[in-house]
Amino acid sequence: GTYSTTVTKVHEDEIVDPKYVYFDNASNWENVYCYFYNGKTSSTTWPGVKMTYDASASHNGKTGWYKVEIPAGYTNAKFFINDGTPGTAIDATNASTTKVVNKGK
Repeated sequence: GTYSTTVTKVHEDEIVDPKYVYFDNASNWENVYCYFYNGKTSSTTWPGVKMTYDASASHNGKTGWYKVEIPAGYTNAKFFINDGTPGTAIDATNASTTKVVNKGK
């Protein structure tokens, strides 16, 4: 499968709603998923939650980002953005080490 190690962090003052993870689908994947995990616990089965395209989301001069709502209980978890292909192993070489930060307003 295909995965991305590129995660764009968006500063709190630029986020309209901090309950989402945003992703630039520069590879033009047909499907984009976000798999949230915390140690050996995940929010759902592989490949995760399908991300939706938000044509109005804007950051760093780019408009149009894929987004997904962070599941309850996973605001401090890690996530792995992928194309939904079965069989992609998650390990230290391809998993995101970026933690989702609960910005809480």
